[in-house]
Amino acid sequence: MYQQLLKLGSSSIATQRHFLVVDADTVLIRPHRFYADGKHLFYCRSWSQPEYFVTYRKLLGKKAPRPRSFVTHYMLFDKTKLRSLKNKIEAKHGTKWYKAILRSINRKKQFGFSEFETYGNYVYSANPGKARLKSALNKSLSTSPSALSGSTIGKLAQRYRSLSFHKRKGYTRSAK
Repeated sequence: MYQQLLKLGSSSIATQRHFLVVDADTVLIRPHRFYADGKHLFYCRSWSQPEYFVTYRKLLGKKAPRPRSFVTHYMLFDKTKLRSLKNKIEAKHGTKWYKAILRSINRKKQFGFSEFETYGNYVYSANPGKARLKSALNKSLSTSPSALSGSTIGKLAQRYRSLSFHKRKGYTRSAK
C-alpha cells in the first residue's frame, strides 16, 4: 500500500509534467510510446481484481468505465490529471486523498486498491476519445532477471513488451 501511495504522491516531487513509474520487478524490453496523435496511450491487460473497482466507486462515487485493466506494472502519469484526481477525492471525502484511499479499502481483501487502475480509469472516463488502449503483452517469469541472456530477451521481445519477475522463488511481493 505504501508504494502505491508513494507513486501517487510522487507528483509533488516530479520536475516534469509527465513522469513514468515502473514497478521494481518489471523490465520494459521493447520501445514504448505513451502519447501519439494527441492521445494518451495506456498499456492494458484483460483481467483485474474486482475489489479495485469497489474502491474506485467508493473514492469517486461512480462506476469505473473499466474498458480493460490498466494494471500493467508501469504507467506514464500526467501531474495535471493526477492532481485533478486527488482533488476530486479530497472534495468528495473532506480529507487528504491518501487518507480517503486508506479509509476506502476493504482491509480483509488481499487486493483492495490499485493506483494504476484508479488513475487509468479516471483519465479514461474524463475523455475516452483522448485515450488509446494497447495490449501490454507482459510476461511473468519465475526465473531471476540475471539468468536471461541477451538472445533470450530478444526472443521474448518478439512477443512481449515487458517482463515481470514477481513470482521468483525466495521473493515475496507485498499485496497491492
